Amino acid sequence: MKDKPPLRSFAEVLAFATEFSVAIWFLGYAGSYLDRKMDTQPLFFLVGLLLAFIFGGYRIYKLIKFLNK
Repeated sequence: MKDKPPLRSFAEVLAFATEFSVAIWFLGYAGSYLDRKMDTQPLFFLVGLLLAFIFGGYRIYKLIKFLNK
């Protein structure tokens, strides 16, 4: 395993945290909006959160691969 500069690793982790937070907020908000428009609460909100967590899991996988290079 080759050591990476600590600032580069920190930047990757910070980027992950930002992407994950924005994904949860955006997809949750979009799902909530669709639920209000279609009167299907909480169906689309939960689908949005599920998609956000799937995206987050994929990003965690890529982050771990990057940090272990």
